[in-house]
Amino acid sequence: MLFVLLMMFCSAASSYVNSNTIYGRITVRSFLIADINRKACTTSYPNLTDETFIKLSSKAQQAISGNREATEAIWETLASLMKNSIGFIIYLFLLVSL
Repeated sequence: MLFVLLMMFCSAASSYVNSNTIYGRITVRSFLIADINRKACTTSYPNLTDETFIKLSSKAQQAISGNREATEAIWETLASLMKNSIGFIIYLFLLVSL
């Protein structure tokens, strides 16, 4: 009975997290875009013609430009790691209670 209740709780928690992660992702991406834009707007004048600065700036813009970029892959990795860790802790709890 306890196992069934824990499975129901885990399923509900997983659904809740999956439906509400978009808000955190949007917030973090907005802050990253604002930081990149602030750096571009407040950089010193020689950086405007520096090829290295231009290349790195465009690389930073590309890194946050889409849903399948590295800044979004971190969310999937952390969510999977957290889900597996919580499942392992529940498994250990059930194993010890036997």
